[in-house]
Amino acid sequence: MTGYYQLADGGQHEEHYLTGYVWRVRTLVRAAESGWMACVLVIAQSEALRIQSAVNAPLTTEHPDYRAVPEALTILEELVPYVDSADAGEDPRAPSMRVVGRLYHEKRAFLEATARQYAVALEHYERALAYCGEDLRAELKVLGGRANVLAALGAAARHAEALDLTREVRNRAHAAGLGHIERTAADNATRIARDQMPLVPYETL
Repeated sequence: MTGYYQLADGGQHEEHYLTGYVWRVRTLVRAAESGWMACVLVIAQSEALRIQSAVNAPLTTEHPDYRAVPEALTILEELVPYVDSADAGEDPRAPSMRVVGRLYHEKRAFLEATARQYAVALEHYERALAYCGEDLRAELKVLGGRANVLAALGAAARHAEALDLTREVRNRAHAAGLGHIERTAADNATRIARDQMPLVPYETL
């Protein structure tokens, strides 16, 4: 899977970006050949955020015209028959079906929040937490996303809860050396305290 993740920093470097695509296809083919369905599904779900970002380009999530892309949700729906499957977490390979479950609910929550379907987003963040297990990075991303939705609701009680949760994410990320999450949470804590919306997502778009 190493080559596949070259995509993560490939947006600014065309050579790395294209190399990442080559490895993406290689990984997909090998996973399909070996019956590694979880790996196939992880690659498939990544297309949801890919088109979400592409359709909105060059806008960022902080721009008022940034919008939800229905087709992104449609892509995620393809994972539904495999989410909450009986063998979740039993495959020793990484990614496992447990990861598929977490990614589905986490990405679904982000897209629902983008569409301002906040109640649905909170439900999916709660379900994503159940799949995090001992993966601290995953847990903090989910908690951070949940805090962003709570802040977007606008109610005073939710606002305070969002600020407390975001500060918790920041502190735990700092202790664990998870710099990207720490910086995002620190930025969001400042924005929440100042009632400055929208917040920065914990997703890589």
